Amino acid sequence: MHGIFTGYKRFVLFLAIVFVVFNCKEESIYPYLKKDFHACYADENWDSLRISNFLVGKWIWKFRFCELGASNSVHTDLSIEFISDSTLIFKTDKEIDTLFWSLYRDTHVNYKLITNKLKSQLHGLIYICEDVLIFNAGSWDGCANYYERADSY
Repeated sequence: MHGIFTGYKRFVLFLAIVFVVFNCKEESIYPYLKKDFHACYADENWDSLRISNFLVGKWIWKFRFCELGASNSVHTDLSIEFISDSTLIFKTDKEIDTLFWSLYRDTHVNYKLITNKLKSQLHGLIYICEDVLIFNAGSWDGCANYYERADSY
C-alpha cells in the first residue's frame, strides 16, 4: 500500500508542476487570453462603417493562438496597414503586398474581412477591444490572430 500511495503522490506532484509551468508560460506569452474579447466587443455597437473607420491605421501581429493542436506562436514580423481607400499593406520581413479589402457581415453582430488575396492571418470573425484587433477563425481552423495598434497611430 505504501508504494502505491507514494506513486500517487508523485503523479499528483507531477501534474501540479506541469499545470504551474504551462499556466505561467501562457500568462507571460499570451496576456490577452484571460480577457473576454467577445463580451468587450459585444458591449460596443459595431457596424461596418464604425469598424472600417476603426481599422484604418497600422497594426502589429502579436501572436496566433490555436486551440485544435496547431502551433501557437508569437509574432512581430508582420504588420498590416488599413488605408481608408480600401487598400491594405501586408508587410513581413520577406514581402510587401497590397490588397483590397472590404467587410462582410457574417452574423447579426460579426463581420469578416474580405480581401482579393488569401492571407491566413486575416481569416475569421473580427473582434475589437480597446486597441486590440482579433481575426478569430476558431470555428474553421481553430486559430485566432491577435494584433495591436501600432504606437504611431
